[in-house]
Amino acid sequence: MLAMTLVGVGMLFSTAGGTHSAFSAADVNAGNRIVTEQLAPPAGLAGSALSDGRTVRLTWTPTTTSATGYRVYRSSSASGPWTLVDTVAGRTTATVDQSPPDGTWHYALRTYAGPWESAMSSTAGPLATATLDHFEIAPIGEQHSGRPFAVTIRARTASNALVTGWAQTVTLTTSNGTMTPTTTGTFSDGVRTETVTITGSYSATQTITATGGTPAKSGTSAAFTLHDWIFAFKKTTPASGTGCLGGTLRFREMAEGYLGAAPEEVYMRTAGEGDAEFCSPPVTSAITLPAGTTNVRAFMSNTAGSSCTVTASIHKGATAMGAALTLTIPPGAVTERVFALATPAIPLVAGDRLSVRLVWTNVKACNTTYLHYGGTTARSRVHFTG
Repeated sequence: MLAMTLVGVGMLFSTAGGTHSAFSAADVNAGNRIVTEQLAPPAGLAGSALSDGRTVRLTWTPTTTSATGYRVYRSSSASGPWTLVDTVAGRTTATVDQSPPDGTWHYALRTYAGPWESAMSSTAGPLATATLDHFEIAPIGEQHSGRPFAVTIRARTASNALVTGWAQTVTLTTSNGTMTPTTTGTFSDGVRTETVTITGSYSATQTITATGGTPAKSGTSAAFTLHDWIFAFKKTTPASGTGCLGGTLRFREMAEGYLGAAPEEVYMRTAGEGDAEFCSPPVTSAITLPAGTTNVRAFMSNTAGSSCTVTASIHKGATAMGAALTLTIPPGAVTERVFALATPAIPLVAGDRLSVRLVWTNVKACNTTYLHYGGTTARSRVHFTG
């Protein structure tokens, strides 16, 4: 059946299959001949998922026929049925981006001119799309300030499915201290494992947050412990002395991240020799502290008229870790005395404990010495090489 439409001084005809005909004016076509042209679909249709995981880019070779543009069809099956989802104007247009619902899709195009369409093009697909909703960070075990560790991050949908097409980077922040790097490398198949380093003070509630995408989405890890290997002296006596040095006159705890009162306890030595031990909690996972300088920072005063001496040493269990060091405490107000102890590499396994031992000698000569701890301004502590 032949349809005819009068347009200006010309006539347009169409037939089935996308053929259209034109009867042009005499000044254009002197012979006033009817000319026909078969609309051809675009060739070389191809599709790819972009790095956001939810956008599909279609490309093709434009048709050479007299087309107005292209109609974009989508289906969940390569064989249809097909749904018209977009109209792209311009015969020379050769690309378009689509943002379909989450799923797996196939695409096809038809060339159009007015009410006429070409046959269907070849198809592109399957193309999987998923919308980023959040990032999931795999559980992180105990970590140590200044030491690198691996973090695995996954891009997830609202239903917690993996966004396999997500291939961008995220920024990283942490709840305490500084973190490097602050930007990850590019995700692959929606997953990225990044080696990071956090430098900060002790925290039992450390977290890492990943943020990325447009609009921005984020995710925060579960809390984990960050060790800084700075142990403050405490007033309390350990519930158990197992794994500590033992045999001291005053037996006390030390702990990371502890502040206490200011000052919490004052040692007073007025006669003979005296000693004290500060013992750490048991180590919960294996680590080797590198060889280096372990600094015992003790706030001491001497109210007498002559000097005394104090010797500091580091122990793992009952074994000394390096040589002891003796300092002279002259008369004077509370002052931080730093015992810079050379310690070897210290391998630790779960259950091991570290101790600081302080031994006062020549106390009678100076009559009275004090050791202050607790608080923030005069807090005696030890900084291991962790």
